[in-house]
Amino acid sequence: MRISQWIFPGLTVGLIALTAGFLSYWKEIQELGEPGLRVEAEAEGGELEILFPETVLYYNSQEREIMESVVQALPPDTTIDVRRYQSSDGFFIDLTGVLMGTDRTSIHQPQFCLTGQGFNITETSQETLVFGEESGAELPVMLLKSEKEFEGQVYTGLYIYWFVADGLTTAQHWERMWWMAKGLFATGKLQRWAYVSCFTVCLPSHEELALNRMKAFLMDAIPRFQPLGKGKRVGGDEPSEDTTGDPTPGFESEG
Repeated sequence: MRISQWIFPGLTVGLIALTAGFLSYWKEIQELGEPGLRVEAEAEGGELEILFPETVLYYNSQEREIMESVVQALPPDTTIDVRRYQSSDGFFIDLTGVLMGTDRTSIHQPQFCLTGQGFNITETSQETLVFGEESGAELPVMLLKSEKEFEGQVYTGLYIYWFVADGLTTAQHWERMWWMAKGLFATGKLQRWAYVSCFTVCLPSHEELALNRMKAFLMDAIPRFQPLGKGKRVGGDEPSEDTTGDPTPGFESEG
């Protein structure tokens, strides 16, 4: 392997290490920035709640209980909320938000979420959601496709994620780290980043249909919990028949 092939990975690792050291140095004097998601305190002086909508298009939702092992692994001032949205045909989408406090380690690389649940990532791609011509708002997102065998059947896992802070969005973990270090150095303020993910499972033959439903869901849901500026919300009608196959088994998403 030529030396040039190691240059970019080496620079990436070096940048992450330098950023981590710099953030630790500034930890004691930092001021925490505003979140890029809509939140409210559950009680006066209490914990924050991410304001995910209760209904999106033809999906109703329920809050998901966070596993104790996940809570214990995160810094105590982390905010994490998960809602499962489900339609009448059994198709579900899990929407998760993880908002950091003063400790940057609340936000991790999203690939850990899938591999930790036994999914094998088969494809990674970056896409852009465009929220209507009037607003001109665009959101970069990362799409992970994966697979997992369950009771003799192979299922496809679809996972869309992005990072957001006050006035900043990115789909790249390294870019978020760079902006955080740059902002802290320039202003003395620690950007308050959140990691938002959207997850579903389907049969391999229904992958394209499931992905289209996820995107329609996000186009309607995102402007309701993440400020994007003025513009039309993109909606849709409930499908007249089951377009994604039988309801999938009890997969969980705890990103």
